[in-house]
Amino acid sequence: MLPYYEKKGTDIHIRKSRRLGCAKHLHDHIELAIMLNGRTKAFADDKGGILCEGHAFISFPNQVHYFLDEFGESDNVLFIFPPNKIPAFNKVFSKKLPLEPIAGIDLEKILPVINIALSAKDTNTPYSETVIENCLSIILAHIFENMELDNVKKRNISAIQSILLYCGDHYNEDITLEKIAENTHMSKYYISHIFSKEIGISMPEYINTLRIRDAEILLQKGEMSITEVAFAVGFNSLRSFNRHFFAQTGKTPRQARNTDKND
Repeated sequence: MLPYYEKKGTDIHIRKSRRLGCAKHLHDHIELAIMLNGRTKAFADDKGGILCEGHAFISFPNQVHYFLDEFGESDNVLFIFPPNKIPAFNKVFSKKLPLEPIAGIDLEKILPVINIALSAKDTNTPYSETVIENCLSIILAHIFENMELDNVKKRNISAIQSILLYCGDHYNEDITLEKIAENTHMSKYYISHIFSKEIGISMPEYINTLRIRDAEILLQKGEMSITEVAFAVGFNSLRSFNRHFFAQTGKTPRQARNTDKND
């Protein structure tokens, strides 16, 4: 799974769900999941593990995080919110990171507060946001009492965001480290370091995976020939496209199509 930068608004989002599964991503919000029943896998910066009933998972701003629903459905509550909505924890969010993103909580104690927040979201009165913010303050205070936090050096998060956003906008072009460096005003050697250390994959591998992901969608639509798809997503030869497509999907582009259109 490749990480991507997700643009968020300024609102607090709350939802109950049966599944948390999502690809690796990062954003400048806090993402907090509380497991009410069942289990899933949750990771932030590749730390984490199994999130069980009575556990909370939290990712701080711009941590690469994701969920894997390998155990079926679960009951959980997910909060996503900007750090400045909960000013009491500004110093925590800006200067610390959890040593581990999963912590045990007293679900019986915290569940009434969660329910108040959910009710405020549903009723949407003029004071709903204030109620939700106060509920989140209580929930976070309880979680941090059960979670070890550590001081961290400031990460160059803006660099990661800039690189991923540029790749997401230009992967179907003739993209190189030099072009990314020129447009993000960074050294190509630093960008290569970001890919290998922060993203965990080389730049060409990252770009080709974005291209193949797009190609699968175009092939399923069946509106373009395989050759047209190959060039549309950024490959400069059909042979290269076929090779990378099979390496990543285990099937040929023709096998991936859902149409009888001839190429």
